[in-house]
Amino acid sequence: EDIAMGRMVKALRGRLRVVTAFDSVRIRMYPSFREAMEGFTKNAYAFLGYSPTRAVLGSLAGILIHVLPVAALLCWPILPARVLAPAAMAASLELVLECLARLWSGHTVWLAPLYPLRALLWVAIMARSARRYHAEGLVWRGRTYHGKKIDVKRET
Repeated sequence: EDIAMGRMVKALRGRLRVVTAFDSVRIRMYPSFREAMEGFTKNAYAFLGYSPTRAVLGSLAGILIHVLPVAALLCWPILPARVLAPAAMAASLELVLECLARLWSGHTVWLAPLYPLRALLWVAIMARSARRYHAEGLVWRGRTYHGKKIDVKRET
């Protein structure tokens, strides 16, 4: 519903502002990995407007940007230097940016090298979210919605 509210504000020509409160507020969205998977599965496809094209392109971009450079480095014995050099630069830049984002947000830096796994997890979540939407329906507030968008305005 937060995405829908933001879109409603923009449709009314309102302004949105993103702020941080890392020093003041700590919130845990989901208490377990399983609940996080369920929550993100419910929302991922909706965030992209229930668009298969956006889901596929976003997933491919995530793999290309976050996973492929590291995968290339893991294949160093069989790949030529002209492939490895850009892959090393891309992976190094990604790692530095991940470390900086973690420092800025107060998260532990030692998890930064796992960023390719996070990208693969998001691809899995997106695939699961799209499959549920088209095949099983979305469950929200105890109701199952089969193949239709959840209208927050009517449900609140």
